Amino acid sequence: MRFTRIVWILGLLAAVVLTNAPSAWPCGMSTHCETTVRAVHYFAAADHPEYAQYLSDHPEAYQAGSPFPDWGYSFGYPDESEAAHWAPFLEAFAQHIHDTYPQPWNEETKRTVAFLFGAISHSIADIDWHGMSGVAEGFIDEISNQETHGDWSAAHSIADAGGEFVDSHERDLDWLVLDWYFPLEDIVAVYENQGFDTVTVEVLRQRVYILLLGALGNKIGGRFLFPQYAKDSPFLVEEYQDYFVSGLDGMAIQVEREWQKYIGYLENGVPDRERETAAMHSGDAGPTPADVEAGLWLLRQGLLTIRAEKTPRGVLFQAEVLPAMLEKTAGPGREKETPDLEFTTDRPYSYLGKSFADGDFDGDGRGDLAIGAPGYGEAGQPQLGAVYLYNGRKSWSGDLATADADLILTGADPIGRFGWALAVVDLNADGRDDLAVSAPTVGGEDLGFEGRVLVYFGGAGGLSAQPDLTIDGTAFHHNLGYSLASGDLDGDGFADLLIGSPYGEFTDRQRGQAIVFFADASWPMTNLTADNADWQAVGAAGYDWFGYAIGFVDRGAGGRWLLVGAPGADNGEDQAVGKLYGYDFTGGLPDTPGFTLTGEAQFDKAGSAMAAGPFAGDERDLLAVAAPTRAVGNLLQAGTVYVLDMDWLAGEQSLGDFADAGLIQGDEKFARLGWRLAAGEVNQSGRLDLLVTQPWARTDAGDVAGKAYLFFGSPNWPQSLDPEVDAVWRFEGARQWMMLGRQAMLIDLDGDDIADPLFGAERDGLVARHGGTALLFLTPIPRPLSLTPSVAAPGETVSFTIQGSGFAGSGLFWTLNQNEFSLETDDFTTPDAETIAFDLTIPADAPLGKYDLTVGNDFGDGSLAGALTVQESADDDTADDDTSADDDNDDNDDNDDNNDNDDNDDSAGSGTGDDDDDNDSGCGC
Repeated sequence: MRFTRIVWILGLLAAVVLTNAPSAWPCGMSTHCETTVRAVHYFAAADHPEYAQYLSDHPEAYQAGSPFPDWGYSFGYPDESEAAHWAPFLEAFAQHIHDTYPQPWNEETKRTVAFLFGAISHSIADIDWHGMSGVAEGFIDEISNQETHGDWSAAHSIADAGGEFVDSHERDLDWLVLDWYFPLEDIVAVYENQGFDTVTVEVLRQRVYILLLGALGNKIGGRFLFPQYAKDSPFLVEEYQDYFVSGLDGMAIQVEREWQKYIGYLENGVPDRERETAAMHSGDAGPTPADVEAGLWLLRQGLLTIRAEKTPRGVLFQAEVLPAMLEKTAGPGREKETPDLEFTTDRPYSYLGKSFADGDFDGDGRGDLAIGAPGYGEAGQPQLGAVYLYNGRKSWSGDLATADADLILTGADPIGRFGWALAVVDLNADGRDDLAVSAPTVGGEDLGFEGRVLVYFGGAGGLSAQPDLTIDGTAFHHNLGYSLASGDLDGDGFADLLIGSPYGEFTDRQRGQAIVFFADASWPMTNLTADNADWQAVGAAGYDWFGYAIGFVDRGAGGRWLLVGAPGADNGEDQAVGKLYGYDFTGGLPDTPGFTLTGEAQFDKAGSAMAAGPFAGDERDLLAVAAPTRAVGNLLQAGTVYVLDMDWLAGEQSLGDFADAGLIQGDEKFARLGWRLAAGEVNQSGRLDLLVTQPWARTDAGDVAGKAYLFFGSPNWPQSLDPEVDAVWRFEGARQWMMLGRQAMLIDLDGDDIADPLFGAERDGLVARHGGTALLFLTPIPRPLSLTPSVAAPGETVSFTIQGSGFAGSGLFWTLNQNEFSLETDDFTTPDAETIAFDLTIPADAPLGKYDLTVGNDFGDGSLAGALTVQESADDDTADDDTSADDDNDDNDDNDDNNDNDDNDDSAGSGTGDDDDDNDSGCGC
C-alpha cells in the first residue's frame, strides 16, 4: 500500500516517551521550529539565491530537521542524539550531500538540504540558548542568575520546557505544516560515517515521528501548560522573543549567518582540516512529554492520524487533524472602543509600534509623529530597524501604512534594532525639537552588542535623513539606548537626553547604567561615546538591570528629578523585587540618589515603568510606580501600580512602607498590569490623567489580546482604584495575540490641546506576522453641529436630533441654556457617535429667545450658540414648513404647492384663486 497507517505504533511509542521521560527537556520542538521559520525569513545568499528557494519550497523538510537532533534521547539512543547536535555530524552531512549528489539537484536532494539547514538551526540555537561555545549570558544563564539563585539546572528545566508553552500561548503557530520529511537513508549514511552502526532506517522510521506529534500537541494544547512554567520565570515570558543574545530573534539571526558557511561546504566541500570534536553537551533530553501527551490524547480520541509515505530516500509523515482542533481559541472578538486610526506595515517581523515620539521637528506648530519598527530589515540584513515619521496635520482618521510616511529613517547596521526607543530632545539648544533614536544591539554581529544612539536635529525642513550626532556604547553588552527619555535636568530651558542601558557590564554583568547628555548649542564633536556623558551612574549589583526604564519629573521648587528603574534588583533575599532610584539635579550633578523605592516581594520587578506629575491638580507631585509582575492575592504576576506623594520620598524605602499609597491592582494572573504607564491631560481638568496597560490580558478576542485603562487624575489621589470600575476609558485588543499596550503614550496629535491615547501592539499580525500596529484613539470631546428642529414653542413636545461628533465616552449629557434657564432631560438615545435623539416638552414658562446647546461627557464639552429659538408659536406665518393653516407657507409665500398667492403654484387650487404668481402651471391667470 502506498500509504501505511501506523497509528497503533505511534501511540505505543508515545507512551514509551511518557513513561521514560527524563526530568529535563530540550530547547523544545516549537522553539526550534519557530527559530528556523524566522531564520528563513531573514535569510538571503547573494551568490546562491537558490538556497532561499529550497527553504521556501520545502518547509516540511526544514521543520522536521529543526528538532531532529533530539530524536533518540527518549528511546535509548542518547549518544546518537548528542552527536547530531554538533559540527562534526553536520559537516559530515554537508560533505555527504556534496560527494553523493552532483548538481543540479533533484527535489529529493533539495529537500535533504532543507532538512540539514533545520538541523544546523537546532545546533546554533542550542549554543545560544544554553550559553555554550563562548556565548555569554545565554537564555538559561539569565534565568539562573536573575530568578533561580544561580541554580542552572532549575533554570534549564524552566527554559527548555517552558519556552514551548510560552510560544503556544503568545502567538499563532500558523507556520506549522502537517507533513514532515526525514531523509532516513542519508541520515543513516552520516551516522555510519561518524562511527555509529546502531542507527538504521527502521530505527529512525519508528521514532522520529514523535517530533511531529509533539509539535502538533504543543500547537493544540501547549497553551494550557503555560501557567505551570510562567509562574517560575517572568523573564521567560517577557524575553522569550526579544532577549538580545538568545531570544527567538537573536537565535534566528545567528542561524541565518551559520547557513552562509554551510552553503560553502555544500558547494565546495568541507575544508581539509582537523575536525573539531563534539566536546560540548547540549543538555537536551528528548521531546517535552507534555507535548507528546497532548498528541497522544488526540490519537486516542481519533482527532489525529499520522500516515507514513515512503520517498526515494526517506519518509514523509502526513498528519491529519480535525480542523476544529487547529482553530483559534476565540472568535474575532471586539473592542470597547474602535481606533480612529491604525498604522500598519506589510513587512513581517517589523514590530511597528515598539516606540513612539511626538515633536514639532519642522517648526510648523503641529506635532509630528515618529513610530519605531526595530525589526524592519531586508533579506540578508535582518533587523536594521526603521522609524516612520508622519508630519503633523489638522485631522487624523482612517488608516495609514508605513508607505504613507513622510520620512523614513533606516538603520545602517544589521542586528542593530534601530528604532527600539525614541525620545524628543533639544540637544543642540536651538529651540527646535530633535529626535533621538536608539539602536541598542549594534555590534551584535561579533556578539558585543555595544549599541548606539543617533540624534537627528530638527530644522525648517524637518529632520535630515542622516544623523547629526551619534553616541556609541563602550561596555560589553552595553545595549546603549535600551531606554530613552528627555527632560531639562540642568534647568537651562532645553530638553536633555537621558539614556538607560540595563544590560551593560560594569564590573558585574548586567549591572546596568544611566547617563545624561546636557543640551549644548555648540557640540564639539559629532561622534561621541557613552564615556562623554555629562553624568552617569551604574547599578548596585549584577543583573539589577539599572536603566531598564528612565524618566524625568520637574517639581519646580521640589527639584528636577531623574528617575531610573532597576527591576532586576534584589533585596538580599528575594530576587527581582525591583527598585526605583530618584536623583535630584537641582543643586548640580548628584553623587547619590535622593531616594530609592524597593519592591515588596520576589518577582515584583518594581520600577519597570513610572510616570509622575500633578495628578491631583494641586501643589503636590505624585509618582506612579509599576510592579507589573507583583502577585495580587493568588493571581500570580497580575501586576500593581503604586501611587505615592513625592513629598513622602527620602532615603531608602520600600513600596510597602506607605499605608496611604494608592494601589491599582490587576485582576488576571500573568496579565502584567502596569507594563506601560503614560501621563497626559485628557479631560480639560488641569490635572494629569494616567494610562495603564495590561498587554498579556485575555479579552473576548482570545489570549494576550491586551487591555488598557485610563484613570482621571483627582484631588483625592493617591487613592486605590479598581480598573474595571474606576477607569473612565477601557480599551481591549481586537485580535488574539496582538498584545495591545506593549507601548503607550498620551499625545495631542490633532492640535485640540487634549491628549489622545496611542498604543503600540508590535506583535500584532493584522497585515503581516508580527508586523505590528499602532492604534490611535482620538479623545471623544463632543462637537455639536446642528439641532433639528431649531424652533419650538412653550408647551410643545418636540422630537429633537443633535448632529455632530464625539458623542461617546462616559458621562454623556446635553443641555440648552438661556442665561440661568436650562432645558434638559436624561432620557435620550445615541444611535451612533454622531447623533443624539430625544423628546422634550418645552415648559410653558420657558423664556422666549435663543438657547445655546452644550454637549459634554467626562472628557470635556462643546457648544453651539443659538441652536434653539423658543417663540410664541412655531407656526406664526414666519416659517416655511406648512404644518398648519396660519403659517408662512399659506397665503403669500413662495412655495405654495396648491393654492392662493404664491410664486410657484402648480395647480389652479381653490380659495381666492391665483392671479399674479410667477410660475402658474395650472390656473387661468
